[in-house]
Amino acid sequence: MSDKQRRSWLKKALRWVRTVLLMALALLSGLMEIVYSENAQITSDPEHPETAAGMLISLVSLLVLLVLTVGVIFRARYPLALTLVGAVAGIVLPLGPVFALIGLADLIAYRRDKRVVIGGVAVALAVVVVSAITDIYGSDYGASIVQTFLANSDTPDSRVELPFIVPLFVVVISLAVPIGIGILMRMRGSEQEARRSRDEIDVELTRSQERERIAHEIHDVLGHRLSLLSLQAGALRNQANDYPELVESAEAIRANAAQSMDDLRLLLNVIQGESTPVSLGQLSEIIQSSAVGNQQVNLTVYLQDAERAPADLSRAVVRIVQEVITNARKHAPGTALRLSVTGAPGNGISIHAANVVAERGAEQAATGRGLTGMHERVRVLGGDFRAGRVGNEFRVEANLPWVAG
Repeated sequence: MSDKQRRSWLKKALRWVRTVLLMALALLSGLMEIVYSENAQITSDPEHPETAAGMLISLVSLLVLLVLTVGVIFRARYPLALTLVGAVAGIVLPLGPVFALIGLADLIAYRRDKRVVIGGVAVALAVVVVSAITDIYGSDYGASIVQTFLANSDTPDSRVELPFIVPLFVVVISLAVPIGIGILMRMRGSEQEARRSRDEIDVELTRSQERERIAHEIHDVLGHRLSLLSLQAGALRNQANDYPELVESAEAIRANAAQSMDDLRLLLNVIQGESTPVSLGQLSEIIQSSAVGNQQVNLTVYLQDAERAPADLSRAVVRIVQEVITNARKHAPGTALRLSVTGAPGNGISIHAANVVAERGAEQAATGRGLTGMHERVRVLGGDFRAGRVGNEFRVEANLPWVAG
């Protein structure tokens, strides 16, 4: 058994020990209340006219006592129920407020809303009625536990006149004990929650540091390769002056290698918590640079006050558009892509894209990770996203909110 399992088992064992002790305490207290009640005295006198009623009340009290004793096991899950039922039973039946007090402690420990106030009022009422009025000022000497313990041994049937401070002290102590225990339990729970949060933060910090280290590794390795690719493409362009198509391809390779380096730096900045601004005013240039080779993009861009768009909205639009172009090039090579980006502050931004695609290409596009990433970007900003095949076209529609500033 590992140390963690041993500690878990020990916590469960201690929890059950506390529960058993509370059940024993509550059961003993309830039995004492029944024994010292007026019903017990009536039952002990067979000639009393209310003997049958007293026996019935005592029997019902015993049954309720057993049920409430079992209910102590579920006090943490249903503290308000135990508190209210214990308070009512303590007032109506000769059981005392002990179950209400046990429920109040757990209610304070595990709840933080108006239920605590409701339970506290019910318990205070039960304590005042049962412990002060019924017990201390009970009409029958034998029905008062306090009177029995304070009675003169020479005249045991005589009542003791108690000052007002005594019932007040009983009420305050009866309420202070469960309230204090409940507060201590809540503080302990808060401390454990803070410890768990600290552990989770430490784990997340470790993961973040590891992700940053991996990002640096990727940046260094791919950055080196892309730099070599850009240099080689530049050299090829200089040596192929007699072949215009080859020069154009080499220039496209060099430009995309440079753009890939910028994207790597952007990703690294995002991981490090830095924000690199992306302007929608440059969306047309970004789209043109994203199209590679002979890929045709029929573009319509109409954005009002594009420079004022929030950074997170601008970044999402740019990444979605780039992903749309990449998917079209991957799954429908050689076909034209119709792309429209329109929007204004207060109206939001709409992205519509469509291209003719074969059956296999549509299935691959519909199950790719790119669509998942686009959908997540739109969801985070509170927009809506749709993608799928319509006829012989694959269409992507994204609507993102743009709150007017």
